[in-house]
Amino acid sequence: MLFIIVFVLQVLFNIFKVFEIKYAYENNLKGLLITGGILSIINILGIYFSVGSLLSGNWKVVIVFVLGSLTGKYLSYVLNTEKYRAKVYELLNTKQNESEKITN
Repeated sequence: MLFIIVFVLQVLFNIFKVFEIKYAYENNLKGLLITGGILSIINILGIYFSVGSLLSGNWKVVIVFVLGSLTGKYLSYVLNTEKYRAKVYELLNTKQNESEKITN
């Protein structure tokens, strides 16, 4: 049961970390503060369960911690990549077109 809790907390931590970066980029203060608060709670709980178990001699929790982290990063990438890729390309093309106008 402890492994499932640590795994889920790490997945959630990494997903919320991506949202925190997104809200900071969009200058969305309300979203940033709410996500930051949730992220802090998840972080404290994850560390509490992981370190407590590790100090008791359960070294396998480190593997679960890392696997949860990697799974969270993967899910964040898969769920958000396509949605924002077009926006990034549009932004870069706009800036490139503006710089071409200035040089001409």
